[in-house]
Amino acid sequence: MEIIETNELGFTYPSNEDQVVTPALKDINIKIKKGEFVSIVGENGSGKSTLAKHFNTLNIPTEGICYVLSYNTADESKKWDIRKEVGMVFQNPDNQIVATIVEEDVAFGPENLGMPQENIRLEVDKALRVVGMEDFAKKEPHMLSGGQKQRVAIAGILAMNPAVIVFDEATAMLDPKGKREVMETAHMLNKEQGITIINITHFMEEVVYSDRVIVLNNGELYMEGTPQEVFAKEKEIVSVGLELPLAAKLASLLRSKGVNISENVLTLEEMVKQLCPLI
Repeated sequence: MEIIETNELGFTYPSNEDQVVTPALKDINIKIKKGEFVSIVGENGSGKSTLAKHFNTLNIPTEGICYVLSYNTADESKKWDIRKEVGMVFQNPDNQIVATIVEEDVAFGPENLGMPQENIRLEVDKALRVVGMEDFAKKEPHMLSGGQKQRVAIAGILAMNPAVIVFDEATAMLDPKGKREVMETAHMLNKEQGITIINITHFMEEVVYSDRVIVLNNGELYMEGTPQEVFAKEKEIVSVGLELPLAAKLASLLRSKGVNISENVLTLEEMVKQLCPLI
């Protein structure tokens, strides 16, 4: 079942009448299935964040159609139905925190949905427990690390019981520990909660554990496939300003030196398994 589908989607930002503009997105045709973990990658300006904002109606196509849970995102009457089902985690966690106490921040979304007060308490406690932040419920958000703040932001979305969570460069401002915390949370939500995850990123190490990768270039769909299929096309990936994951880059270098390393190596764990028999 497709939870998100675009047909010939195009988008152009508004401009002055005398200004020539280039479409930010052109003829995008993608399908994302319920329960998938999909990464969308591309260099800066490729259109990945612009596309992500279509999934919860922050952007509306200027050409073509975007469906979310079979709703046409251009249907104004369905906007809040879609936003309830598609949560967004943005780059700067400080911009998403609206309350002075963690549990109050997590309760903000359900309160705005008109959820009964007794249900809000249950959903807040559950969401904080799922992301491992239950011990911080009474803390002030500004006392938390970047990774912890992002997990609070994720909890605020979880409390609304979404079908999809979009991580829009959500780890870009975090240190390595914070990046790891957020990505581990994302994969846990996907595998254990069945939530569809869309990860917009330029960190290739985050991409290797995805079910599928979508590559954008100059606003167009350039390539899609499993991580193994996409990163096997090294020349094409490099040509659009991206890099291979570190392990894949090392594997490619070793192969060029005559070492027998599989082309499917994408992680350091896989690299270790390949190298150990050769020692």
